[in-house]
Amino acid sequence: MKLHRFTYITAALLAGYMAAGCSEADEPAYKASPEEYILFSRPWIDPDATTSDFASRAELSTSVEEFDVWGYCVPRSVSNTSQQNQAGAPLDWNKKSNFFFAGADVFNKTRVKTDGNFTDYKASIRLQQWNEDEDARYTFVATSVTGGTFTMANASASSSNAHGPLLTFTLPATGNDLATPLDYTAQPDALIAATFDHQKADGRVPVSFAHIMVGLRFKFHNHTDNKDLVVKKVTFAGEFYKETVIDFSPDNPDFTVDASKTYKGTFTLLSSEQTILPGTADMMGTDSHPVTLLLLPNRHPVLNPDGQHDKELVLGNSKTITIDYRIGDKENTYTLSNFELNYIPQENSLHTAHFNFVGDEFVVMFQANNDTQWGSGSDTEVDIK
Repeated sequence: MKLHRFTYITAALLAGYMAAGCSEADEPAYKASPEEYILFSRPWIDPDATTSDFASRAELSTSVEEFDVWGYCVPRSVSNTSQQNQAGAPLDWNKKSNFFFAGADVFNKTRVKTDGNFTDYKASIRLQQWNEDEDARYTFVATSVTGGTFTMANASASSSNAHGPLLTFTLPATGNDLATPLDYTAQPDALIAATFDHQKADGRVPVSFAHIMVGLRFKFHNHTDNKDLVVKKVTFAGEFYKETVIDFSPDNPDFTVDASKTYKGTFTLLSSEQTILPGTADMMGTDSHPVTLLLLPNRHPVLNPDGQHDKELVLGNSKTITIDYRIGDKENTYTLSNFELNYIPQENSLHTAHFNFVGDEFVVMFQANNDTQWGSGSDTEVDIK
């Protein structure tokens, strides 16, 4: 996911956020001038990726009322890492990101709160003035989440391990065995925004958030002519990724999960009966309020001995979906174990597993949802193996 694609909103929308007036540092942010102070536009999330698709989730992020932000402008000197290199302020992010050895110099996890159409961080620190160099370039990284933690590691001063800021997100989920009950509604909707190479002349800083997790949904298709399909219970067990690290060395950040940091357990996705009539289909939880499970994806799965990516590991390990159902008057259980995807899902995307009841068995298809997705992804239907 190229986060810099999420950093711009329309000029008309930005115009609604601009405010003129007093420019004193002791005035609230919504009265300060963006020509003198670094101010943020109202944070934004694509409404099509939240209001309709996640209406059934607890702790739903349909808007961002507050967020944390890191801001970077003046890098450290290569010859003396204790000093700032003011001449480096106009450099673009890809040239200076590896030299913030002391951390963010403008904002350091500063809490920004939304007030109407404006944002205010004066409760955290004094309003920050723009750099005196009109050509100075800024990069901002923002996070928002209802659970879990975001932490930022500074750029490395070691030439053998050079990197820019590293942002780590850690889920609060715990569980040491597959029998541990897990609550899918407790999976936090972690959001991230990044704006690169912003300058004073650009005005207020746009803050457009994207989801860093994958959303999984499930749809049942009853292909019989005269029998109701009654889904009684659905569980999803496995060992899932607990932590992802986002490398902000380039302006196209890379996401890497730590395969050694996982949690185990079983999500109960459906515990009451849902009836799918003959010849019809329905999302688990209904089309208007689908059940959605959020998981951290692994965009760099390990290689098999044949040199191919092990796509079983893109969403975790030892995964098993179990469906208790009734077709007509016949009770049955369907189990899908150790399945793999024929593609690698990316952050900020939605995917639907289609369970087609045909004859006496389920036929499973997995699809990336381009019509309601968060981000880019394949629209090809592929079998789950």
